[in-house]
Amino acid sequence: MRRIGRDNQQGFTLGELLATLAIAGIGLALAVPGLQSLGHNNSQAAAVNQLVGSLHLARSEAITRNRPVSLCASSTGTDCNSRDWNDGWIVFIDEDGNQLRDPTEALLARMPPPELAVASPEFAGALGYAADGRLQDAPAGGGSFAFCAAGAVAAGRVVRLPASGLPVLLAPSHEAARPACGDGPK
Repeated sequence: MRRIGRDNQQGFTLGELLATLAIAGIGLALAVPGLQSLGHNNSQAAAVNQLVGSLHLARSEAITRNRPVSLCASSTGTDCNSRDWNDGWIVFIDEDGNQLRDPTEALLARMPPPELAVASPEFAGALGYAADGRLQDAPAGGGSFAFCAAGAVAAGRVVRLPASGLPVLLAPSHEAARPACGDGPK
C-alpha cells in the first residue's frame, strides 16, 4: 500500500487563499480612486481640446480664406439656434459677418455637446474671427471659456481668448482660472 504524504499535496490552503484575496482587495481599493481621477482628467482634456481645436480651425480658415469665420452654439449642428455652448457648436464661413449661419454659408465643422459644462459670459453663444485672424466685435480684453464638472464650485480649466484670437489654456493656479461654475453639464 502506498502512503500519501504531505510532500505530494498540491494547491493552496484556505489561509493562503484568504491572505492573497485580502492583499488584492487592498490593492484595488487604492487603485480605483486613481482610475476615476484619470477618467475625469481625460474628459476634461477632451472637452478643452474640442473647443481649442475649433478656435484654431476658425482662426486658420479666416486667415487662409481672407473672410470672416464664426463659431456659434448649435443644438442642431446646422444653424445658430442656441446661446448655450453646452449644446455643441458649429464653425462656418460667415460671409456677412453677422455670426449667424445662413443656408448659403459653408459649414466647416460641427462639434457635439462636450462632456463638461462650458460657460462664457463674454461670448454668449457666438464669436467671430475677422479675415486677419483677430476676434471680431470682441470685448477689449477678450473673454474666456470655463469648463466645469457636475457639482463643481470652481472651473476645472479655463481657456482665455484675447482679442488677438489665439486661445490660451490658463494654468489651474492662475487666479483668473477659477471663475464660478454654473449648473454643470446637461
